[in-house]
Amino acid sequence: MFERSRQAEPGRAQWVGGPDRVDRAIGVGALLMLAAVSVAIWRGRTEWAQIPWPVWCIWRRY
Repeated sequence: MFERSRQAEPGRAQWVGGPDRVDRAIGVGALLMLAAVSVAIWRGRTEWAQIPWPVWCIWRRY
C-alpha cells in the first residue's frame, strides 16, 4: 500500500493504490447509518411539538 517514492519527502511514504475492502465497507456502513438517522428524524418531525421548549434551547447554556 505504501511505497517509497522519489518524489516524496525523505522519511515519508506516499499512498499508492485506492481504498481496500475494509475502507469501502466502512464508507458504505457510514452512508447507511446516515440514511437511517435521516429517515428517523424525518419520520419523527410530527412529534417535535411535544418536546418542551427548554429542551430545544438547552444548547444555548454551553
